[in-house]
Amino acid sequence: MSKIALPIAELKPALTGFGKVIAKRTTLPILNHLKIERTKDGWIGLSATDLDHHVTLRLEQPSEGEPLSLLVPFDELQKVAKACAKADNILISAGAKNTVVLEYAIGNQTAEVKVDSLPVAEFPEIPRIKGDSIPVNDALRQAIHEALECASTDETRLILNAAYIDVSKKDAQYVVGTDGRHLFSSNSFNLPLKDSLIIPSHKFIGWKEFSKDGEWQLKVSTEAKKDEAPQFQISSRRWRFISRQIEGNYPNWRQVVTKPADTKTKIELEPESIPSLIATVERMPCHDAINFAIGLEVADRRLFVLGKPPNAEKWTKVEINDAKITGSNVTIHLNRQSAHQGAQVRAQYRGHHRSSITAANEQWRSSDHHHAHTARSITCASESSTNITGRRAERQRRSRTREL
Repeated sequence: MSKIALPIAELKPALTGFGKVIAKRTTLPILNHLKIERTKDGWIGLSATDLDHHVTLRLEQPSEGEPLSLLVPFDELQKVAKACAKADNILISAGAKNTVVLEYAIGNQTAEVKVDSLPVAEFPEIPRIKGDSIPVNDALRQAIHEALECASTDETRLILNAAYIDVSKKDAQYVVGTDGRHLFSSNSFNLPLKDSLIIPSHKFIGWKEFSKDGEWQLKVSTEAKKDEAPQFQISSRRWRFISRQIEGNYPNWRQVVTKPADTKTKIELEPESIPSLIATVERMPCHDAINFAIGLEVADRRLFVLGKPPNAEKWTKVEINDAKITGSNVTIHLNRQSAHQGAQVRAQYRGHHRSSITAANEQWRSSDHHHAHTARSITCASESSTNITGRRAERQRRSRTREL
């Protein structure tokens, strides 16, 4: 029986992707294995699962040989791959009594590693999603990523641990993400979905190699059981990610989005002003180790960024020039990490469009033709701004939610 050859140039980055699905600790040994198979047409595929999520990869080129399926312990394959050069191959073949043999080059010689395996029949079946493929263009993919970055990580609010594709209004479809404090929404989509879709957060979806592997295609299963949420699939040129929607009803996110008619104050910035604003935010002093508070103040048609040094009584003000302001005076306080990240995103993606910030009903909002980020301002000591509980310092340092 011929061996399966795995090119290291493809295998090493692929193992990083599979590592986002394979749990480091599991009570089921089968879930620590990769399924490696060669079809009758010679295509080689690798699969991993944690039972809730399934990931498959098809290698770039077919190879000669009869159909073959093997299970290889993920950790053992990873160890061997680390010892190989980029131009090498790992040859895999079946051994005796539930073992597999890994062969790889060491100088001019070939090393052989025999590892314990499990019967292929014990590996969970990877679902096949039936349904029409829906192209996911760059704008929709970016919106899904941003929505997931704004999603909650609180396991007690599972429904918010997701990106929500809202197609309840066919003429106003949105991608939404929120953790209950910050909300991202993006519109101008027209997807042929019958029902709205709740995509659970998963680090594989945000993995850059998956995003770079060609255009995405979305499939939603048409064969869901009565008491189960439908499964869905996101596929790229070589990868497939399969999971199940989160069950339940997504909150009515529209009720917290400020209506244009309610806008009290509006700030407009030209794209060339954004780098200066980012640099100012980075240099401002910070007294707040929980919220990392920074302020925006509109006074007499002038825009100021506010920061307070530790143990200081007064806020330091720095004026931002070239801001076009309409409306009344207002002061709001934001998390500087999220504000900084959001400003960077807008500088990168807005192109020639003008950035805008609006304040209404004690909310702060930034929007353009397609995207909107809404966030209630945080409470600062001795300040009379909207009251909302700050996250813990550790959570804030890890946070990548965007408020701009």
